[in-house]
Amino acid sequence: MVIDTRPALKGSILLFVLSTLLACLSASAIQEPPPFWKSGTSHERTDYERWVTNYARKDLTKMVASDGTAQLKLVITALEGEESVQSADVFRTSILRFVTELSTSGQVRGFTYSYMSTKGSSGTPIPAADLKRLDKLLARLPEDGFHLPPPGRRMLLQAVSGQRLVTRVYDLANTPDIVWEILRLSGCAMNSWVPKFKSQSVIDTRVSQFDGFCALSPSGREILYAQANGPLQVWEPTTHELLAEIPLDYLGNRAAFSPDGSLVVIGNSPCICLETRTWSIIKKFPRFQRGKQEYILVPQFTHDGSHLLLQSSQYPLQIYDVRSWQQVDASPEVPEGATQYVPSNNGKRAVVRLQTGALVLWDTVGRRQIAVLDNNTYLSHVSFAPDDSQVAVSTAQIWGYLDFGGSPRVRIWKTKNGELLHELRPNIRMIDGGVDGLIWSPDGHYVLAAIYGTFTRNISVFSTKTGQHRGDFEDCGKVTGMALLPDGKQLVTGSEFGRIHFWDFETGLKSIKAFEASLAPLRD
Repeated sequence: MVIDTRPALKGSILLFVLSTLLACLSASAIQEPPPFWKSGTSHERTDYERWVTNYARKDLTKMVASDGTAQLKLVITALEGEESVQSADVFRTSILRFVTELSTSGQVRGFTYSYMSTKGSSGTPIPAADLKRLDKLLARLPEDGFHLPPPGRRMLLQAVSGQRLVTRVYDLANTPDIVWEILRLSGCAMNSWVPKFKSQSVIDTRVSQFDGFCALSPSGREILYAQANGPLQVWEPTTHELLAEIPLDYLGNRAAFSPDGSLVVIGNSPCICLETRTWSIIKKFPRFQRGKQEYILVPQFTHDGSHLLLQSSQYPLQIYDVRSWQQVDASPEVPEGATQYVPSNNGKRAVVRLQTGALVLWDTVGRRQIAVLDNNTYLSHVSFAPDDSQVAVSTAQIWGYLDFGGSPRVRIWKTKNGELLHELRPNIRMIDGGVDGLIWSPDGHYVLAAIYGTFTRNISVFSTKTGQHRGDFEDCGKVTGMALLPDGKQLVTGSEFGRIHFWDFETGLKSIKAFEASLAPLRD
């Protein structure tokens, strides 16, 4: 007897299909699919291509720059407000689009596109040497792996390299160094994406002027604060109590404590020295003039505190013996012809600017030059790592007798041999910016730089392992001095217009480390 099993087989197949469908529906109800921007999903490349299509120039190889003078070479696009919407739809009224164009002739133009308007401006043409370097960098652009970063962190880069069009999408929180170098050379002012922190508390000194200084005593028990026309104030950093107010006027913008904290010298023309027990003036130094020009001098004690150095950027140091206050011709640790000198924590190294214009790393024990760090530059700020193994230096071009500089740079070198480790870039246009201070974190893993640009003033945090920008203590105003309190938990910054800011540095650093841990390794 033959038994027909086909009806039973059809029923089994139908039951299997229904069971599978119900299981899938049940699973989808339990776990929602990941957002479209997450890596590793089956839709990642599709969503990447959709997003690029929305924001990319359609045929860059055939387009001319907005001024009609030359073909486009590079277009860089970033968005603001995209993180507030859960779609890549280009027609979102809340999204601002920032675009930088660079033509083959070197002309730079910037645009801001919104739902209601378009604004544009022209920048300084790129020098021919920088254009050649850009060509080499664009030929080596790292792959992006068709990975779409989270909204609010996406940067679209389109470039004509040779005869081909290259399109990449990078994460503004984790962009390769070569890309930041391309942005710098092309005059692009896009910011990196980093965690940002507000100040925890503020002292209102009720002195609203300009310039001045803020300095923490070696013991960490007093904050010295002043603005250009005085008075000089002494504050307690924990209770925020005003300890003393000294009626001094016409104060400079730098102050230096002696290593033991018993003296403080305020830089100006003339400089003055105060004894910190009573805050009384014990020495007023002569004004420094060359011809009709009077110079403001910056004070610096030698490592052992035996000599005071008064320095400009152009003339040899004025050296005073602290015991007699007599001016002397030399100090044992300072090289001949030095115009600026900053010793390390242990006194075995120093960063020195010579009258020849050379910026050198100096071995104070062997009295020898270790390396030339730069030439024809103004030494703005120097900070040695807690263990003195590295040194962070900010420099600027010299514009003239006023000792002001432009085109600032922040770099880290090894103190053993002068090897350059990193150039720190806050990724804002620095042509019209500067650096107001440098300090290291207690563990030596981060450098804090008070950096300002046209529209930005932040304390930027950089990793000393990678050189990457990793956080901002923001809206600090023009910084007149900064320091970490002895326990390393609070950051103190002075600013113009009478404010002393206190920041929760310990919590901020924990957030920065968590942020770093969340980032994927950079692709080569």
